[in-house]
Amino acid sequence: MAKKILSTQLKDAMKMQALVTVAFGITVIFWPGLTNLVLLYLVGSYLLLSGITHVGAAIANMDSSWWILAPLLGAAELGFGVYLLRHTTLTFSTFVTLIGFILIIRGLIELVSVVFEGFGDEVADRVTLLNGFLALVAGIIVLYQTKASSLAFVWIIGVYGLIVGATQLALAKRFSE
Repeated sequence: MAKKILSTQLKDAMKMQALVTVAFGITVIFWPGLTNLVLLYLVGSYLLLSGITHVGAAIANMDSSWWILAPLLGAAELGFGVYLLRHTTLTFSTFVTLIGFILIIRGLIELVSVVFEGFGDEVADRVTLLNGFLALVAGIIVLYQTKASSLAFVWIIGVYGLIVGATQLALAKRFSE
């Protein structure tokens, strides 16, 4: 969602978000016996951090014509994160539905922003398209399978976290060069 030149703070925020995403994916995959409460806290905390990063990225890049999409995504993630952390007694199907919606919102915003604005870098644009597509597909799968077992849900969001985190890290590294 950034344009051509990224500030040092934004590059650092991108790296931090990528590392948190990878750590989230690894934690979820290698600890499949997570209780629903621990998973809820992990996802809620991740959404808060991701939301803050997106809002910060938007503030740093207000010169973009599509800059409003980043704070919308950030606000949605912050809202979902706060809701999850404040309502720890959610049923599992409600929790899965909320995660499905935030993944779809994230995917759509990433796809729209890169199609209409882009980074001005072909590789970065392709990585963002891939991440947006993965978020959209993961969100649809999660919404379609709200009654699926918690292990299947954990694997879907864990693999998503690993793939997206790794691509975000590569993108952050590319912008640091």
